[in-house]
Amino acid sequence: MTKKATTPATDKPFMDQVEAVSDKRRKTMMAKLEQGFDDRAAFEATHQPANSSIQDKLKAYRKKMVLPGIAALSLAANVDPNFMNGSGNNANKRFNVYAIDKLADLLHGLNSGHIKNAVNKAVVQSLFRFAEAGVPFTGLAAQGAVSANLKVDKSIEGLLVRHSASPGTAPTQSSSTMNALAVLGAVKNIGSPKHPVWELTGAPVVDRLKEVA
Repeated sequence: MTKKATTPATDKPFMDQVEAVSDKRRKTMMAKLEQGFDDRAAFEATHQPANSSIQDKLKAYRKKMVLPGIAALSLAANVDPNFMNGSGNNANKRFNVYAIDKLADLLHGLNSGHIKNAVNKAVVQSLFRFAEAGVPFTGLAAQGAVSANLKVDKSIEGLLVRHSASPGTAPTQSSSTMNALAVLGAVKNIGSPKHPVWELTGAPVVDRLKEVA
């Protein structure tokens, strides 16, 4: 009789789940992440052969993510190891390259207890403040967290923790952070692709993210 594989209980604190990940599973996840980055690099080499910058970025992000500790965190959060090749409904596009770096920063933050990326930090802190106030966290609210120079509705201004990025970068910066949080399993979009409304999930990673934020 084949023995059933056991999985960590989902009611355990997130970091306890991380600690419970075996070396074998860590190594397997690292290999899957490595393959995912290989596939993404190959895709970019085919579609943008002259773009050496994106290859450099992928190499840098690979180094941040293909690590035993990050593999364990990714497993505990149920991160798809092939997330970087997500294309949505467009076969000619892939997961935003900057969102890969945002995800790496969030994972390292879960481990260390400190989110380093200023945009991630402002957005995550704002997200929890909105949740506690019972106010929907929209795409425009996320943009407002990115840039203190962006005009926002007065009804939400007091809830925002605001970074000082240029208003022109707010759409891309906010969407890359929110997409990273979605891959992490911390949020889900209950709105639409064009008008997102981000809601925290009930996953254990959310509690750890709140501690870190």
